[in-house]
Amino acid sequence: MCTLAWIQGPEGYELFFNRDESRRRSVATGPRPARQGAVDYLAPTDGDAGGTWLGVNEHGVSVALLNGYLAARRPLESYSSRGGLVRSLLDVASAGEATGRLGALDLTPFQGFRIAFFGVGESRSFVWDGERLAEVELTAPVVSSSFDAVSALRERTKVLRELEPPAAGASAERMRSFLRSHLPERGPDSVCMHRADARTVSASHIVVTEREVSFHYCPGPPCRTDFDAPVSLARSKPGDS
Repeated sequence: MCTLAWIQGPEGYELFFNRDESRRRSVATGPRPARQGAVDYLAPTDGDAGGTWLGVNEHGVSVALLNGYLAARRPLESYSSRGGLVRSLLDVASAGEATGRLGALDLTPFQGFRIAFFGVGESRSFVWDGERLAEVELTAPVVSSSFDAVSALRERTKVLRELEPPAAGASAERMRSFLRSHLPERGPDSVCMHRADARTVSASHIVVTEREVSFHYCPGPPCRTDFDAPVSLARSKPGDS
């Protein structure tokens, strides 16, 4: 249960991500600087498994994961955390490198997921169904839902299209409005999702510019929670020492 959208520019890009989770899950920790291999990155931390669903590194590469809601093929406790997979990919220098790394991994320990890689001027997306990894077209918004994925995608796509007519051009504030949206009504299909058993628990806004990467984090439903001050890293490029 999540929603991902983005703006691509000539020197950078911005990601917008609502995380929807069960009300029984522990509260996540906001983004902190961390290191994978020799690469610094920013990512929040899941309160239960310790992994993450979203991160951006010093090279300006972002990794975003949405759960795939497929029937488990074995007991749930035998699966590895998908959040650990995201962390393991945050030391790449490009979306292409992330793609190659993912393709070389044994993914059988993980339940189904949709994963997207973003870099400046590049993006790739893949679906793991528990048996096969396949590249899929990356079209905004990307939506997952354990309730009714078809209805959620239809309604959230409609909201995004009406919010950002093709001639208008996207803006960060309008995209944050998308994350806060309760259209067509406050409930399971709205971008800021509310159900008796689950809800949008956080919102994230990643900004990658020529000089810097920043992670803006909202530690609650964005309809009634403000974004914290951003956490940032200087952006490095291949060949920088």
